[in-house]
Amino acid sequence: MPEQFDAYNTDFKKLIPIIYQCGYLTIKDVRRIGFHKAYKLDFANAEAAKGFLTLTNNN
Repeated sequence: MPEQFDAYNTDFKKLIPIIYQCGYLTIKDVRRIGFHKAYKLDFANAEAAKGFLTLTNNN
């Protein structure tokens, strides 16, 4: 059963909402471009950035 969680496969478009909901990312700015909104995302804090970068560099 635990081996089912060894390989988590996702694409980049689905990854952004996941790391946002986990608290790694926060919305820093919202700008309107015509009828659309552009969101500027950033890490919530230095610890979140370090943890995320460490995790992604290990793969």
